[in-house]
Amino acid sequence: MIEKIIEQNYNLKVKEVRRLGEAFFEKNHIIMDDQGCKYFLKKCPSTFRVEHIRFEISLMRHLNEKNSKVPRLYCNIFGEYFFEHKNNKYMVYKYQEGNHEVEDHSDTFQQLGKELALIHQSLQSLTVTDIGLENCYYLSIFEEEIISKTLHEFYLLIEKQQVKSNFESLFVNSFKELLNILETFREKGYQPNIYIHGDLHCKNIMFKDKQVNGFIDFSNANYSIIYEDIINITYDLSQRYYNQLFNKKIYDQIIQGYIENGSEVFDLDLSNLHLIFQMSKLRDLVTIISKWKIIKRIFNNQNYCYQLLSNILS
Repeated sequence: MIEKIIEQNYNLKVKEVRRLGEAFFEKNHIIMDDQGCKYFLKKCPSTFRVEHIRFEISLMRHLNEKNSKVPRLYCNIFGEYFFEHKNNKYMVYKYQEGNHEVEDHSDTFQQLGKELALIHQSLQSLTVTDIGLENCYYLSIFEEEIISKTLHEFYLLIEKQQVKSNFESLFVNSFKELLNILETFREKGYQPNIYIHGDLHCKNIMFKDKQVNGFIDFSNANYSIIYEDIINITYDLSQRYYNQLFNKKIYDQIIQGYIENGSEVFDLDLSNLHLIFQMSKLRDLVTIISKWKIIKRIFNNQNYCYQLLSNILS
C-alpha cells in the first residue's frame, strides 16, 4: 500500500489518501495525516528519467528558498526529495490551498501579473550551470539542429506508415513554418535567458479569496524567455472568458501588474505576440514527437495520438 510507503519515507501517520485526478502523464493524490495536515503526492511522468526529476527538485527547492508562492517540496528521512515504489517515482509537496476559478476582474489580472513577476525574479538568479538541464525533457527548442532532426525523422515515420488522414498534409504545411520561428527569434535577438513555468494556465494557478495563492506543476519548466509565460496565461484567460484567442484588455491588465513588480528587472518587448504563441506550440509539438513511442504505448491508440498533434498544429 502506498500509505505504508509514505509513512516509512516521511514519518507521517497517514489518515487518508484520496485520488485528486489524472493529469496527462500522472496520477496524483491528496494525503491527510492524523494532525489534519494535507499533502500533495505527485506521481512523476513515466517519460521522466531521474535527471528530469532532479531538475524539478532543484527548481522547486530554489523557489522554496526564495519563499515564492509555490508548494513546498518535502525531503524524506533518507535525505531524498523523491521515492520509488513499484517502478514509479513520487514526490510529496505541501498541498496548495485554493481553486482554479479566477474572477473576470481587472484587479485579479493585475495581481496575477505582479505574482508572476515575483516568480520570474526568483528564477532569474538560477542558471543552467546551477541546475544542469535546460528543461525536464532534455530538449531545448532553441537548438535548431535537434528540432530539425526530430521533426524530419517524425515526418519520415508518418510517411512510411502512410497515415490515412489529413494529418500528414497538416504536418508538412506546418513543418517549414515552425522551423522558421527559430530563425525569426534569432533575427530579433530573442535568446533564452531565464527559467520559466512553461505551462502557465488557470489549472496551474491556485486562487483563494480572489487572490493568487500559488503556482503549481513546474514539470514543464524550461530555460526560455519571460514572454512565453505571459502570453500563455493571456491566451488561456482570453479563451476562458471571451472565447477569443487573444484579448488585449486582459493582456494589458496582466502587463500592468507585471511591470509594477518587474520593470526594474526585465526590459519587456511586447511585440510579436503571435510569434511567441507559436513558439509554445513548437515546444509542445517537439515534446510529444520526441516521446512518441512512449505516448502511443500509454494511450494505446495511434489515431488519438495523431489527434493530439493535430490540435497543436491547427
